[in-house]
Amino acid sequence: MISSNALNEIIQNRRTIKPTAMKVNGSVPQEIIEEALLNATYAPNHGKTEPWHFVVFSGEALKALNEFQAELYKQNAGEKFMQGKYNRMKTHYETVVYSIAICYRRSLMAKIPEWEEICAIGCAVQNLGLSISNSGYGGMWSSGSNLEHPAMKSYLNLNETDKLLGWFLVGETEELPEKSARIPLIEKVVWRG
Repeated sequence: MISSNALNEIIQNRRTIKPTAMKVNGSVPQEIIEEALLNATYAPNHGKTEPWHFVVFSGEALKALNEFQAELYKQNAGEKFMQGKYNRMKTHYETVVYSIAICYRRSLMAKIPEWEEICAIGCAVQNLGLSISNSGYGGMWSSGSNLEHPAMKSYLNLNETDKLLGWFLVGETEELPEKSARIPLIEKVVWRG
C-alpha cells in the first residue's frame, strides 16, 4: 500500500494536457494504456454493472478517425464552422498517440439509474487519467460537437442505447504545467456535527 502522501501527490499533480502541449510524433507504450484501462475498470459502480466501454485508436486508425471527425464537423457546423478547429481536428494524430472513446453501455439492470452509471464512468476516467499521469504521460478528457451524431455512433459500432461521453487523448509531453490553483476548501465544504 502506498503512503497517503504518495497518493495525495498522484492526485494533486495530475494535469490536463492538451494536444498542443504533446510532442509531435511522440510515443507511449501500449502497456501503459492497457494498465490505465485496467485501472479504469476498478472504478466503483452500483450493482457491479461496469457500464463503461472503451475503443482505442492509434496509428493509421487514429489518423482515419481524425479525418472522419473533422469532415463530420465540417458537414454539420453550418454557420458556426471554424477553419482552425477543423484543421486541429484533422491533425490531432500528429501529437495524440492514443484516442480512447469513452462509451456508456446501459446496463440491462434497469433498476440502476442512468446518472449513477454515468458517474461510475466519470470515476473510471479519473482512474484512467491518474494512471496515465502517474506514468509520466499527458492526457485529457475531451468532448466535442460530434458526440451524439448518429454517424459517430455508427463509426464506433455503438447501438441505439449506447452513448459516446467523450475521448481520452494521450500523448507524450516534455514537461507538465505548474500545479493548478484551487478554490480554498473552506469555500467548498460545510461541516455539520
